[in-house]
Amino acid sequence: MSRRGLIFVFLLACAAQLAAPAWMIGRREWILRHGERFRFKTAPVDPFDAFRGRYVALRLADRSVTAAPGVELEKGRRVWVGLRTDEQGFARFAGAALERPASPCLEARVEYASGNSATIYSPIDRFYMPEDLAPRAEAEYRKFATQATNGASVAVRVWRGQAVVEDLYFGDRSVLDYLKTAK
Repeated sequence: MSRRGLIFVFLLACAAQLAAPAWMIGRREWILRHGERFRFKTAPVDPFDAFRGRYVALRLADRSVTAAPGVELEKGRRVWVGLRTDEQGFARFAGAALERPASPCLEARVEYASGNSATIYSPIDRFYMPEDLAPRAEAEYRKFATQATNGASVAVRVWRGQAVVEDLYFGDRSVLDYLKTAK
């Protein structure tokens, strides 16, 4: 191969390495700007995992779904989970299908299945934040997540089955706002 050809291949490889993270960042930002906003109630999480880094580990309070008629759910299967909003303004799962519906939905995998109902692995599992605030936020999250009313919730933007966590709330206050004012 000529010197010019080697330079072209090198430049092409460099462009590909820059394009991959740019695509991941761009897709996330697109979802945050244009995705439909949903708010989910959360539940307490197992103790802190030191290997995961500085973020708040999340678990949705209700991860159960019912399959659409004729759909067989099995562990590990990819499903599209429909979303609806309840009377309190929180998002709920509306059902699982094998094809992406036209209505708002999340792409997820089945964790456990029994008959036509299942529990899913939620793609909404962490909220990244500044390293110095994450340990305090995690401790406060555990307190709020156990409260039946005015507990912890998470705002999520959803677009074409992909979800991006927008903010974490303690009651009606953003986690960052709460940590700034609480001592």
